Amino acid sequence: MANALTPTLNWKEIFILGKQIEEPIRGLYLERIFIPARTRFSNGFLLGEMALGFSGKKDLSVVFSLRPSHPYIYLTQQKLRVATQASRTGFDLALSKYLKGMKIDSVDVALRERVIIFWFVSGKNYLGLALSLIPAKPEAYLVETVSRVKTIPWKVILSSRALKKNEKAPEQYEPPSGENAPESLSARTDFFLKPDSLSRIIEDFLSQEAFHARKESCERLIKKDLKLTTTRLRQSHTAMKEASEEADWQRFGDLLKGTLGQLEERPVIYDGMREVLDFETGATLKIPSDPKLNAVAQVEKFFTMAKRKAKRISEAKGRIADFESRFRELEVYLNRINNLKDWSGLEEIEQKLGLTSLSTGSVKRRQNAWPGKSFVSKDGLPIWVGRSKDENLELTFKSARGNDLWLHLRGRPGAHVIVQLPQNKSAPLETLLDAAALVIHYSGGRDWGKTEVDYTYKKYVKRIKDSTEVSYTNNKTLNVEIDQLRLKRLLSVTDEQK
Repeated sequence: MANALTPTLNWKEIFILGKQIEEPIRGLYLERIFIPARTRFSNGFLLGEMALGFSGKKDLSVVFSLRPSHPYIYLTQQKLRVATQASRTGFDLALSKYLKGMKIDSVDVALRERVIIFWFVSGKNYLGLALSLIPAKPEAYLVETVSRVKTIPWKVILSSRALKKNEKAPEQYEPPSGENAPESLSARTDFFLKPDSLSRIIEDFLSQEAFHARKESCERLIKKDLKLTTTRLRQSHTAMKEASEEADWQRFGDLLKGTLGQLEERPVIYDGMREVLDFETGATLKIPSDPKLNAVAQVEKFFTMAKRKAKRISEAKGRIADFESRFRELEVYLNRINNLKDWSGLEEIEQKLGLTSLSTGSVKRRQNAWPGKSFVSKDGLPIWVGRSKDENLELTFKSARGNDLWLHLRGRPGAHVIVQLPQNKSAPLETLLDAAALVIHYSGGRDWGKTEVDYTYKKYVKRIKDSTEVSYTNNKTLNVEIDQLRLKRLLSVTDEQK
């Protein structure tokens, strides 16, 4: 869907507008040049838009845009907020240095051209802010002349034009002659019925532009979420299939336990297999065994592996249900957004999907929007957990930032855990212990006793080529035993997305 374009003014409309602007601002002093806040646009402002604020009359400003295909200028008496987060260009900073505090002498319009010039008195000279509002290439120049009749061409002090490589900055500026412009043009009278008519019309167009931009951005993010959810659903099905296809560890444990009294302490094992008797069928079966373990230890290992298998299947089923629900929800919102006509419906979808902050108008992922397991530490910091090899890689290499804290079991496979840290902040001890407890819990080590957990910044974690494994450096180690009260608090006060 194409964005709404702001109305393009012809030379006659600019001529009328120039006179309309000149009357209230002539003789006033320029108080400031600033970038207006546009809270419904993603950045909170529009790149290429500036405003001139004048002293002497409350909230009187001239707003102009040098955006390609979107040039405009209008006078407004509405109080404009300043976009404090906007980065200032060298042009508008230098413009402020030259013009701030100067008195407006007049506002001229080039004959039959879309060029409007604001003239300021500077001692015996005149400084002019010339705005060329040609849609294909809008530009601004700060020019200087010594003549009261402002003899053309004018010396260029500043230019908004982005210079190409090896291109020299223009030394002089002369407005187009207008000789090829049509003499008879009609002006849209509704633009000039009242002093604020044009400003209201342009504001309406800007609202439409912001709406379409936000809607398209939201649609892209929903489609991205759908793709990601589909991938996670496939990964979860794979994980459940792999777990289901594991050996029947519970049965092996039961068979071996039933024959404990008849086995030697360390019976001979051939090719990693141990023979046991199935009392139900009377058949002799071979089951895999570790030659380093006696029968009792092997039984315990079988039962532990059976619990792990059951947990993997249960967690995979839970993830599948979550992702299927998420997929259906996203499809509903995608269908709804295609038919949206108003802001309220769009903002409702953005809020429900966690895609926007209404205070800034930006459509982006919330900082705590990891779709996997997500918790909040005692200190209020987000803790994210990967529950499978695929989730671990995605969490570490796609969701985490370089200075987030990364935790992992020392010397054995397990969950990747990320602590999302504020900029230039380190993790408090309680947050470290919370994250370490989650590493151990989601690695299946709740009953391990004291366990070593490594932590480092994510930027020091590298993926091993052609592998799902990682390597890391600059790490420190915690030697911790899970505090059951700590774990209970974390699991009950969770900030899970899915």
